[in-house]
Amino acid sequence: MLYNKIFAIFAVGFFSICAQTVIFREFLTAFDSGKIAVSFFFFSWLFWVIFSAFLVGKKPGLRYFMGKHLPFIFLLYIPAFFLQFIIIIFYREIFGLKVFEIPSFLNLLFHSIILNFPISILTGFFFQLSSDFIFNYYKDAVPIVHRVEAFGAFIAGISSIIFFLFGGRNVSFAIFATIIFLFFLSFSFERKKAIFLSILSLILFFLTFFFKVDLIISEKISEKRWKSIIPEGIYLGSFSTHQAEYIYGKYFDQLIFLRNHGIYETFPSEDEQILPLTVAFSQRKNYDNVAIIGSKLPFAISFTELSNVKKIHYFPEDIQYAEKILLKFSQNFNQDLKEKFHLSYSDFLDFVKSNKDKINLFFIDLNGFEHPSIERLCSLEFIKAIKRALRDDSIVIFAFDSAENYLSDEFALSGSILWNSVRKNFDNVMLLVGEKTFVIGSNSQLAKSREEMLLNLKDAQIREKKLRIAPSLINVIADSDRIKIVREKFENIGKKIKTENRINDNSLGFRPIFLYLHLHSININNLLKILYIREWIFITPLLLFFVVSLFFIEKHKIEKEEFRFYMIFEVFISGFIGLSSVLILINIFQLYKGTIFLYFGLLTSLFMLGISLGNYLASREFIKLFGSKKILLLSLSFSNIVFIIIFFLTRGMSFSIFLLGFFFGFSGLLNGLLFNSVWQIAFYGSSSIYPFIIADNAGASISTLLVGLLMLSLAGISNTLLFLILVSTISIAIFAISQSSQTYRFLGPFFINWRILFYYILLSTTLSCVFIFNIFQMKEEKSAEDDKSTIALSVLSELAPGYYFEKEFLEGGKFFYSVRDRRGELVGVIFKSTDFIEPIDGFAGPFEIAIFADGNRRLVSFKVLEHSDTPAYVKKALSAYEKLKGVKIDDSSLVNNIDSITGATFSSEAIKKTIFFAGENFYKQKHNIIVKNRLYNLTPSSLSHISYVIFFFIFAFIVSLKGNKLYRLIILSFSILISYFILKLQFSSESILKIIFYPWHIPIFIMLIVLMIFIFGNFYCGYICPFGALQELFHYIKNKILRRNYDYIKSKYSYLSVIKYLVLVYIVLGYIFMKSQILKIINYDPLGNFMLSPFSMPVIFFMCISLFFPRCWCRIFCPAGAFLSLLSFLSLLRKKLPFKIYKNCPFDISSPKQLDCLNCDLCRAAFRGDLNAHTVKDKKS
Repeated sequence: MLYNKIFAIFAVGFFSICAQTVIFREFLTAFDSGKIAVSFFFFSWLFWVIFSAFLVGKKPGLRYFMGKHLPFIFLLYIPAFFLQFIIIIFYREIFGLKVFEIPSFLNLLFHSIILNFPISILTGFFFQLSSDFIFNYYKDAVPIVHRVEAFGAFIAGISSIIFFLFGGRNVSFAIFATIIFLFFLSFSFERKKAIFLSILSLILFFLTFFFKVDLIISEKISEKRWKSIIPEGIYLGSFSTHQAEYIYGKYFDQLIFLRNHGIYETFPSEDEQILPLTVAFSQRKNYDNVAIIGSKLPFAISFTELSNVKKIHYFPEDIQYAEKILLKFSQNFNQDLKEKFHLSYSDFLDFVKSNKDKINLFFIDLNGFEHPSIERLCSLEFIKAIKRALRDDSIVIFAFDSAENYLSDEFALSGSILWNSVRKNFDNVMLLVGEKTFVIGSNSQLAKSREEMLLNLKDAQIREKKLRIAPSLINVIADSDRIKIVREKFENIGKKIKTENRINDNSLGFRPIFLYLHLHSININNLLKILYIREWIFITPLLLFFVVSLFFIEKHKIEKEEFRFYMIFEVFISGFIGLSSVLILINIFQLYKGTIFLYFGLLTSLFMLGISLGNYLASREFIKLFGSKKILLLSLSFSNIVFIIIFFLTRGMSFSIFLLGFFFGFSGLLNGLLFNSVWQIAFYGSSSIYPFIIADNAGASISTLLVGLLMLSLAGISNTLLFLILVSTISIAIFAISQSSQTYRFLGPFFINWRILFYYILLSTTLSCVFIFNIFQMKEEKSAEDDKSTIALSVLSELAPGYYFEKEFLEGGKFFYSVRDRRGELVGVIFKSTDFIEPIDGFAGPFEIAIFADGNRRLVSFKVLEHSDTPAYVKKALSAYEKLKGVKIDDSSLVNNIDSITGATFSSEAIKKTIFFAGENFYKQKHNIIVKNRLYNLTPSSLSHISYVIFFFIFAFIVSLKGNKLYRLIILSFSILISYFILKLQFSSESILKIIFYPWHIPIFIMLIVLMIFIFGNFYCGYICPFGALQELFHYIKNKILRRNYDYIKSKYSYLSVIKYLVLVYIVLGYIFMKSQILKIINYDPLGNFMLSPFSMPVIFFMCISLFFPRCWCRIFCPAGAFLSLLSFLSLLRKKLPFKIYKNCPFDISSPKQLDCLNCDLCRAAFRGDLNAHTVKDKKS
């Protein structure tokens, strides 16, 4: 009976992978979205697995019912699979999509989840129910189910590769899998039902083998797809290759081939060949040995008609497709085809290295940069190899899709990467821009002028009568203005972003995401900025989360019996690392070997075989020899070794398919070892393992989006591998730390106290964003300096002698200098004209002027930095325009009231327009100040701030030690007098942004406040903040007058206090992602308003509220207080402060863990008993 059940589990493992393979192939055909489709497919599949595992685990009644009828539940796989198959075929009709419409990003995710529902939800039920199914027979139920199911999946993968290798179709394989499934599943039923299932499988076999039902259905599906795209065309047939399925037919006189729900190629297509042929022959009069990579077949065949061409080496995207076309339609092609035309079966890199016949034309068509091997084709390594294979006078042409009059950001980015790679390897490079953009490289001279290109084309037409070119196109593609714009765009992007493309660090990997977003009119400028810091953006959050976790590791302890919660985390890591390794290997496979359309089943089967073997090796007997904990650590350690080996292997130019297969299998082996060893440690003897299943699949599902969609696209293979090495290492470190004590700490509270987990994630996320933003900001500032976005100190001193200067940045990297006197008072501003307007031309060229204006926006002085006019004319204009000093420059209409200088008209016009237009634009943007960079020494004003902050912190510390209420009232009164009326000192939301985002540019007194808090604790909020002091005094006076002291929200404070931390996170993250909105919001911060306008609405409102709710703003809403409270947790003298009696706290602080204590010591002042009796107790609390 046990073996019958094992046969059933094997059958389900076999059928589920067969179904997944077929569905995956159909999914790629329906969506045609590359990495995005693959990531969403896996994510949606795992989403339903997690959901159904949770459902069956939490609903005992459902679990009992399904377990009782488990063989029939297994049978539901068949209708569920065919339902899902039909839904995908009619996908566009069901969701109302037009023929060539691409769904939006969110719609694609939603559609993926709907489409993957039937099969994957049953898969989620399978593991828990199967474990229950055999638990009564064997205590190691979970490893057995895992092992047998994985082995069934392995057999399914092998079957799929054999089937599709010999030209099998999806429908045929689906019916074949159903027959095998029914046969093996019949063993788990009683005799009559088993006979019925066997007969049903025989009927399906006869229908398939003798009546070819599968082929009939396949043809009907293909015809339906043809009619949906070209309803007026005539359907002729379909065929399948290792890369894709093709449908072909006639439309008028054209033979059309469809692939992935779109038109792939047409015959004849003479119009499409004219432009690339024109470009090729504009550079050389003839070619004899040509290599063509990635281009469509008609273009390659067109070279066979040319008498001078002796040999064409063609590397198609799909070689089997090219073979079938040449074989099936050879009568349509010229007779020289067989003699000249060579389909290359070797890898194009191997060909480039080994070919002894020097090529004199390499034509590489990248289409829309969707080629599976795009990263290799544009890599520095490949271009160097091409350079070695070319003759001295030969050329290489890269072509990619674009538009005549517009170059989108994502095409400009891709083009920039290609342009820089070619330019680094060839002595001569040039651009031609039209419906396609052409990047041409050679070590010999290129024809760059129109006249040279037209002359070459004329000679080529004389030599080759059959050559189809259009010399008139040269006027379009060689337009100097268009080329200049495109080239400048390439070079500007290249300055900001690392645009080298290496095989193991593919800069073009992010291209599909950018293209997809662009197609849906989504602005990708912010996404482009990610590429400035792609080395940091994923690794930083991981490291900071680990650091934050270790910092709190002693704060939350759990008992030993709760250790299994930590082990669930290890299962999560196992799922994450396992699928991440699969996604990386799939990416490498596509990079080196093309699409995964054929090999998906094989690669999946090797991974599942590895899981099965790993599961077997980690069996109970094996664990007795080595110990389950050692196996767990070894599994994680070997994962690191695998990632390191792959990291170094990807630096090469080739990657053996056998080596890839080995890594797939070995990754599965490690996953199986890790999975079983964790189960043996924490779950042995239990059949209720749905948390285990959820954790494993949750880790895998996060991997699909984080690694599959984002990291491999934005960070490249190298950085992704480094990230996974860090994940594995951190997991090892945490496990080791947890073993070093008798209590198991750290991750237990994550599964018990979700509030703590939320705080950890919130803090780690915020710190990560801050750290990344600062790196980005430093790179932007460095880029700005490289671009000469500064004004020399000598010029500043000439414009404003005797003053001090403070550099400030506006949004977009624009800057100006605040001019201050020795007291620190603002005198005016200096800015550069070219930061705020396009340069205005004089007689011979543009002017760049540094302008000094006072606080009333009146011109004080100016200096011309750059110009190309005659010096005498400029000098005359400058001397005449001394009269401009004192004129307001914030209104450009005033320029009409100023006469030009006779004899220097052009120069004077340029100078006055530059000053007034730049002035107007500057003052429009000045409110968005984001950075301050001091260039002067301490002023008397800053010294008074420093003295006051140090004195008050020390004084407040002493008062706190005394615990005297009268002294506290005195210091609060002085705080209002000095902080507000004399020094105008206030720590607000704006101060937080300066500290976090621009730590090198913050004012001295803010730095000192932070330093004092690190030393003494948060005495600022309790004693120095004038707004807080005024709120507390208002409440105190009200109580004295009304003789009533009641706090209406005291009992709710512990819940409401979290609001200010959320406000802090919102401001910090909001400043990163929506800066202008946050700058407007913090204008309503009462702390800032209190300094500028004490009678503003926010100030009056919270002052009134404080009469009834003491320090309402401070306790619930103040982000500055939240920030300083976090810093005070690290204070050096925190443990030296007097003990607190928290039950007497007027602000309902119940524990030092709340971090919100103001050190007011009112709790001690209000106590009437023996303080020493509370010392020990409250110090421990």
